[in-house]
Amino acid sequence: MKKSILVKVALFLSGLIAMGVGFGVLFIPHNFHASAGLSLGDDVNFLNEMRAPGGMLLAAGPFIRFGAIRASMAFFARSFPAPCTCPMGRHVW
Repeated sequence: MKKSILVKVALFLSGLIAMGVGFGVLFIPHNFHASAGLSLGDDVNFLNEMRAPGGMLLAAGPFIRFGAIRASMAFFARSFPAPCTCPMGRHVW
């Protein structure tokens, strides 16, 4: 499968963004959410609920970036983020 340069750049940047957001949510959740004006408090259970999607994003980032490098992984890299990010909608509503 031949990919255009636009697809390669989009996959690479998407992977970097996913890894950056995942790192922030997973390892520095208080500072990350404070940048959006949210206060997480000291409840450990709530903090773990907020950190969980960060692990998925951090793990998905390399797979997405790998699709920019290897043509056979491009379809997987474009379709992989959708099921990973669907559960995060519960935090928005």
